[in-house]
Amino acid sequence: DQAERRSKLKKLFSGPLFPKGTGGVFPKYDKALEYLNKGYEIHLANNNEAGIVRHHANLVAFYNKIGDTKNALKEAKMAYDIYKDLGRKVEQSDVAASLSRLYDKIGDHKKALTFYKEHVTLRDSVFNEKNTREITQKEMQFAFDKKVMADSLARVEQEKIQQMEYQQKLNQQRTYTVGGVIILVIVLIFTFIIFKRLKISNQQKAIIHEQKLVVEEKNKEILDSINYAKRIQSAILPSIENIKEDFPEFFVLYKPKDIVAGDFYWYTKKQDKIYLAVADCTGHGVPGAMVSVVCHNALHRSVNGYKLEDPAQILDKTAELVINAFKKNEEGVKDGMDIALCCFDANKNTLSYAGAINSLFYVNKDGLNEIKGDKQPIGQYENLQPFTSHIINLEKGDTVYMFSDGYPDQFGGEKGKKYMYKRFRELISNISQLDFSKQKNKLEQEFEDWRGGLEQLDDVCVIGVRV
Repeated sequence: DQAERRSKLKKLFSGPLFPKGTGGVFPKYDKALEYLNKGYEIHLANNNEAGIVRHHANLVAFYNKIGDTKNALKEAKMAYDIYKDLGRKVEQSDVAASLSRLYDKIGDHKKALTFYKEHVTLRDSVFNEKNTREITQKEMQFAFDKKVMADSLARVEQEKIQQMEYQQKLNQQRTYTVGGVIILVIVLIFTFIIFKRLKISNQQKAIIHEQKLVVEEKNKEILDSINYAKRIQSAILPSIENIKEDFPEFFVLYKPKDIVAGDFYWYTKKQDKIYLAVADCTGHGVPGAMVSVVCHNALHRSVNGYKLEDPAQILDKTAELVINAFKKNEEGVKDGMDIALCCFDANKNTLSYAGAINSLFYVNKDGLNEIKGDKQPIGQYENLQPFTSHIINLEKGDTVYMFSDGYPDQFGGEKGKKYMYKRFRELISNISQLDFSKQKNKLEQEFEDWRGGLEQLDDVCVIGVRV
């Protein structure tokens, strides 16, 4: 096996194994090359594939440093082919980037672009695999923590029932004893009853206090677990700073009903196309947050895994992935999400939109306009149809708004009624020309004034963008 592997390595590195020096022009580099070649001999003697191919990658940097682009290209091609044969995507991506720079240096821009695309594709592939593994691990950890929590509560409840049954039997026996004593001595009976009642009362108070401490501890454990789930959910939300690099005038009003939420906002960039979405998953709190992780993962896979660009096609694939994910559950989970998804094309200055239930508002010189989403959710739905994309031509200064139903569905006001979509449209229209920081403050103040002392009904998420 060793002889066969050595033969294969020599075949991969056909041609001169040790490059010539610089002819004394760069004496220090000649010394560096000497040590590089000595390292190569050691790797070859030990059949160290990684060390051998890294030798050629190092020669790329060496030749590039002394201005020998021809030999740098030769070594880069050899390293690229070997990394590809060995299936090492990370190193293959780095060498592809080096090839792109070298071809650009000699004026072969076509090949430079080809290898740059290969570099980006390999890098994204490695990132997506890593990201998918991390999300899966977090989902499994959350499910495990929840199971442990439920088992602990069940044990506490069982112990409480057993203690109460034991106390009932003890009280019954004591009642019989007290009854016998009453027949013999009335005076002693009253004294005995008073003493025992005081003792029982103190015992019960001690038990109640102990049970209270147990319940408080379990409540703390539950709250800690939910706060940990919030950190997991926060990790999947995009950075506001990253979004503002593409949209300097941007705001997001995000108000979960509970610690964790079923609503989430989503952002990604693919070359000249920027994707923004607001999603409302079934429920809120812990159940809604769990559904949001599944839906977020499906949306991410549709764009980055399946390389889809059209919003309608993205929603079709996302619906398929969500349905398949929940079909694995024998209980027949029918959860899903409503969503508004936008794709901004910087080259064409257009916006493509597709929606599941949720509408899109955009304000231009003609005023506020609304495009309604398809009347079907992402998830199990009878007679599910392909989603529809709508294309809008944008002009500088136009504003776009996406939102969940938590804001217009909130109860409040003097009569405790819903805020309603009509009032929400008027509010957006009135504030659309204000500075974006003021728009967010106006929306939040109006929501809190309307809600008053009533409980928040649902998660709230509103996004505004000015192009």
